[in-house]
Amino acid sequence: MSPGAPGGFNCPHCGQHYSLTSEQIPQYAGQTIACTVCKRQFTVPTQLTPSVAVAPAVAQQAAMQQPGAAQPMAQPQQGFAPPLGFGAEGAVPTAQYAGPAGYPPPGYGPGGYAAGPMVSPPTSGLAIASLICGLLFFIPILPGLLGVIFGIIGINQTRQGRAGGRGLAVAGLVCGAVSLFIWGSCFMAPLAGFNRAVRTAQQTAKQAQCSSNLQVIGIGLTSYTNNNNGKYPPKLGALIESGDVPASAFVCPHTADTPAPGNGPKGQAANLEKGGHLSYVYVGQNLDSNSPDDAVVIYEKVGNHGNQGMNVLFKDGHVEWYDATQTAVLMGELNAGHNPPQQK
Repeated sequence: MSPGAPGGFNCPHCGQHYSLTSEQIPQYAGQTIACTVCKRQFTVPTQLTPSVAVAPAVAQQAAMQQPGAAQPMAQPQQGFAPPLGFGAEGAVPTAQYAGPAGYPPPGYGPGGYAAGPMVSPPTSGLAIASLICGLLFFIPILPGLLGVIFGIIGINQTRQGRAGGRGLAVAGLVCGAVSLFIWGSCFMAPLAGFNRAVRTAQQTAKQAQCSSNLQVIGIGLTSYTNNNNGKYPPKLGALIESGDVPASAFVCPHTADTPAPGNGPKGQAANLEKGGHLSYVYVGQNLDSNSPDDAVVIYEKVGNHGNQGMNVLFKDGHVEWYDATQTAVLMGELNAGHNPPQQK
C-alpha cells in the first residue's frame, strides 16, 4: 500500500495505487483486472479497506508542515480503480456514479476522462487467412479467389470495429486479385488460341462444303450440256427442274440463305432466284462445250465468307479458292468482260 494513501490497493507490477470507496470494495475484492498504467493483469486482494477521502496534495502539504518531517519521497501516480472487466465492458459513466464528492467514478481520471485505454480488439482471422491465401500465388486460381473473398469480409469486419487487422485484409485482397489476374491471363491465352483454331476449322469446313456444292453444280452442268448439244442453261433453275441438282446445293453454308421452296422441282426452280435461295453468281449463259476450260462458270457472292475470299467453278469442273486479293483481281477481270480472266 502506498504511503500517504491509506486504503485501496496497488498494482503488484508497477506500484500504481487505486483508491476505493467502501461501496466499491465488494465489487473489486478478489477480481482480476488490468492496470491502467502498465496494462498488465493482476488479482485484487480480498482484504481491502476504503481509501481516506483526502486529496493527495493536501496530505502531502500537511506532512511537510510538521516540524522535522522528512521530504516525502516521490510516490506512484494516484489512480482510481479501473472498472470490472476493464477493456470489455468499458468505464462507468459519470452520470451513473454516486460516490463521495471530489472522487471521480471508478475507471476515470482527472477531468472525467477514462483512466486506462481500451484493450485492442482481436485480429480478424479472415484477414489473416486472406493474406495467407494471397501469398499462395503459385497455386492456380483457388487461393487467389479465397484471398479476395476473405479480404473483403475481413475489411468489413475491421470497418465495423469488431476486429483488427485491416492492413492484413487489404494486403490479402490485393495479392489475391493479382494472383487471379496472372493465372487468368495464363489460362485465357491458350483458350483464346483454341477458340481461334476452332473458328478457323469451322470456316475451313464451310469453305469445303461450299466447294462441294459447286462441284455438284458442275456435274449437273456437264449432264445438262450433254443433253442440250453442248449448250449451257440460261439459268441455274434448269438444273433443279431437270432433276440433276437439288435446291440445297445452291446454298452456301456460310450464309443465311435457305433452299428454294416450291411444289416439286419446277416450283423450286421458279423460286430459286427470288432472293435468299441462291448464294452463287452464274456467268456461263454464253458458254458451250467448246469454250476454254479456264472460263469462269460460277463464283460466290462477295461476302459469303466474311470478305475473306470465295470459291470459283471453272468450265472444266474444278473449283478453286480465291483469297481477298485474288477475288478483287478476278472481279475486275470479269467486270471488264475478260472470261477467261487474263490474270489471277
